Formats: sequence, C-alpha cells, structure tokens
Amino acid sequence: MANILFFAHDPGGANAVKPIIEALKKDNYDFKVFGAGAALNILPDIVKFDGNTDELINNIQPDFVITGTSAACMTEKELRKSAKNSGIKTMSILDHWVNYGVRFTKYSTSDLDLYEKDRNFEYLPDYIIVMDEYAKEQMAKEGIPADIIYPFGNPHFASVKQDFKTINSEQLRYDLLENKEKLVVWGSEPYIEDYGHGMELEALKDVAELMPENWQLVIKPHPREKSDKFDEFKNVKIIRDKNSREVIKAADIVMSMTSMFLIEAIIAEKPTLSYQKGETDRNKFILTKMNALPFISDKIELKNLLNKPFEKTKFEIKFDAKEKIIKFIEEKLCQN
Repeated sequence: MANILFFAHDPGGANAVKPIIEALKKDNYDFKVFGAGAALNILPDIVKFDGNTDELINNIQPDFVITGTSAACMTEKELRKSAKNSGIKTMSILDHWVNYGVRFTKYSTSDLDLYEKDRNFEYLPDYIIVMDEYAKEQMAKEGIPADIIYPFGNPHFASVKQDFKTINSEQLRYDLLENKEKLVVWGSEPYIEDYGHGMELEALKDVAELMPENWQLVIKPHPREKSDKFDEFKNVKIIRDKNSREVIKAADIVMSMTSMFLIEAIIAEKPTLSYQKGETDRNKFILTKMNALPFISDKIELKNLLNKPFEKTKFEIKFDAKEKIIKFIEEKLCQN
C-alpha cells in the first residue's frame, strides 16, 4: 500500500486536505499527517512539525506528498521542494479564489509588491488542484503552467454541505439571540495580520452602527486574528469556541468581506452579504465578480441593502472534488 505524507498550516488548506485524509483512512492507506498553525486543531492524527523538510522526507520516504497552499508557511513550501528533489510526486490543493501565485514563491501575502516584481515559482508541486476553471485561468495568468492545474474543486465544500444537514444549532441560536429577532453573524478576516493593513475593523464598525435594535450582531473571528482585536466593540458578541458551520447554521444573515465564510453560508443557503468597505474593484472577490452577490463598498449602499429582502445567491459549487482527487491520486500512484 502506498505511503502518503500530508502537510497543512492554514485553516483553509487543512480543511481542503481533511476529506482526502478521511477517505484514504477508510481505504486503509498508509499515511502520515504533519502540520503547524491552525491545522493542528483541524486535522486528525496530526504531528506538529517545523523542522528540516529534507530530513522528514528521508525519514518517512513517502510515495506521494499532499499539501495545502499557505502563502506564509515556509515549511509547507520547503516540503514540496524537498519531495520534488527526491523524485517524489507532490500535489497541493487551493482553497480560495485569491493569491494564486504567491503561495508558490518565497514571498507571503505581506510581500505582494515584491512578488509582483519577482514571480519566481520555486515551490511548485507537480499538480495543483483548484476550485474551478476560473481559478485555473487566473492562476495561469500569473505565470503558473496551466498543464499542472486541475479544476476538480475544493473537497471541503462537500463536507460543509454534509455538516449542515446534521448540525443542530438551535440552542446556540437561542443563547446568542437574547430575545432579539434576527441573528447576524460577521465572519471576520485577518487582513491586518496577513497584509499589514486592512479595512475589516472599519467595515465591522459600519455594520455594528447600522444594526437595528432588534437584531443581534455576532463576530466570528478567523483563527489567525488576535484575541484583543475586537476590544472596542463593547456591545457585540464574539464567538471563538464554535466552528464556522455551527455559527452559520444559527444565523439569519451571514456577512463578511471576502471570506470563505461566505462560500460556506451560500452552501447553507443562508441570506449572505459581502461588504467590501472602500474597495473599488468588484473583481477581486469571486462572488461579486460573478454577480452572485451585490458589490457593496460604502455605508450608504450597505444601509439600503439591509432594508431590502435578500435575493437568493446563485453560484455554482462543485461537490464531487473528493472523488475526483482520490481517483487522480490512485492513477498517479499506479504510474510510479
């Protein structure tokens, strides 16, 4: 039986590889899971690792390596290089329609200006799995070879869909509402932490100010956001001890800027809103580029929209990614 090594760091990457790990476990594959950061709280049987990746490859001697696509975690990037240098096939799974190329360079999201001047993709895997044809096109435009990009989808989406069928958030909803009529959940994003600047707090201030008295606003922070980031929001609830699906299931309305949180909300068929305060380009976020959600960038637009009925979101999501990826892995292993 083939020996597969997994590694992830970011929550998005960990969620993307988790269904593959679970599927291979059921098929009795031999595998090892390593990681760091938020992935340590997401992936099963994970071992923390931030050491020498050449030594890890030599010790494990995997037949195949599968990673997430963190822009910041150099261990994840170096692992792909170490595997390729040893003649081991590598695959990485993209989790979101953003930062397509920088994930495979020496730069992080805080160095996008340097990346634009030096697009040297020295940490490419043999295969990259992306969400759809649009993601493939955008990634290829940034200079990554199109023939290594496969638009199979993100396997996390099917897991989210299944979770929403079984999650019971009635008690959570009751506890959060506190006798108010509507529960609004804001999925926050670590723009400041990742890029050194961002409008997430200013956007949240507008949302909090515009909340009707009988609506309850709840903030769901991203795992990378600092614990004191929302200290100024005195009358807003902050919930960290529940996963995103539980909180989304409890909500009447789900809001964020450009977070994967909104994709999950669409899967849950919740009224969903993207408020990109100060943004001038609707094409930067997949849901507003595709007109799946209205492009709202100022407070007046936000106020007007909150006073109208929400339209059903139309956005095509693939739910068969796991099966396609497993078949692909098995085909590549047979070629070894």
